[in-house]
Amino acid sequence: MRNLILPILCLIFTASYADIIRVNNNSGISADYSNLQTAIDSANSGDTIYLEPSSATYGNVTVSKQVSIYGPGYFLAENTGQQANLNTCRVNIITMGSGSAFSSVSGIVIANYMELFTGNIAITRCYFSNSGTSIYFAGTSSNTNVLFAQNYIIGSISHSANSQNYTVYWRNNYIGGTTLNTEGPGIVNDFTNNVINCYSYVIENSSFTNNIFTSTNNFNLNVVGWNNGFENNIFRTTSTPVDTALGNIVGVATNTGVIFTGGTTDGRFQILPGSLADDTGKEIPSGTPTDIGMYGGPNPYKLSGVPAIPTIYDLVVPTSNTTGGLNVTIKAKSQD
Repeated sequence: MRNLILPILCLIFTASYADIIRVNNNSGISADYSNLQTAIDSANSGDTIYLEPSSATYGNVTVSKQVSIYGPGYFLAENTGQQANLNTCRVNIITMGSGSAFSSVSGIVIANYMELFTGNIAITRCYFSNSGTSIYFAGTSSNTNVLFAQNYIIGSISHSANSQNYTVYWRNNYIGGTTLNTEGPGIVNDFTNNVINCYSYVIENSSFTNNIFTSTNNFNLNVVGWNNGFENNIFRTTSTPVDTALGNIVGVATNTGVIFTGGTTDGRFQILPGSLADDTGKEIPSGTPTDIGMYGGPNPYKLSGVPAIPTIYDLVVPTSNTTGGLNVTIKAKSQD
């Protein structure tokens, strides 16, 4: 069995003199653009696009240049105190096409799926809300360094028959689709600190560290024989043939009150103090106690996927002027 060790990926994209572009499709709002695709097409490489909350979808888009796209997050009505405006930003399909390397997407609700044709992409704090296919690896070129971090994914992950040589890092996500299938000619995965609740798995040449598998379905026996490494994972099933000497635990009731605290849709997966997942993961970095699951490790999952930019979480605007001036109260905080 191969115990794959891959370096921690840190994708931080910067550009000199980059512009900030506002996109808002609400009626009566003045912004740089109302259409997201038009904004992407008009942007220069390195620009940042702020997608503002709306009850309407922003449609289907193709990214063909280096841009950073930020939305406000999701589950905002459940997790109070995250954003003053509780609306989200929905995009149906996002295609990361040729030329989009070193782009990033954060804080968006992806209502249908994301399709990737390139590497050096960072997808963080997004909600993949389609229970069908959420993430699809395509293209025929070699694409390394794809990062999915702190996302909430409820759909399946799959690939085209021709997809080649992806190196994918999965960090601190909830992954709950029916199928987790990246059996491409060269798709290598590093799953670290995730909560995984899938029905079937077809994966080769990959590593699994500090994950919690909550499904009652048996982790496919063939996967263990396909050059994968397992270290400090928790499995609900009792028959998954992993090496317990490497910190893997099988037959754990991954329920609220046993492993998890319970709570909101994404808050319920926080680790219960004193449970089998509390400070029992592989230490990252070495010497630092680490929880198993999506809230463990150096970059834990963030409630509601609020992106790592300053946000207004409370806004009070009076309906009338009674003091000779308009006293507006704004509370903001910086997300990490």
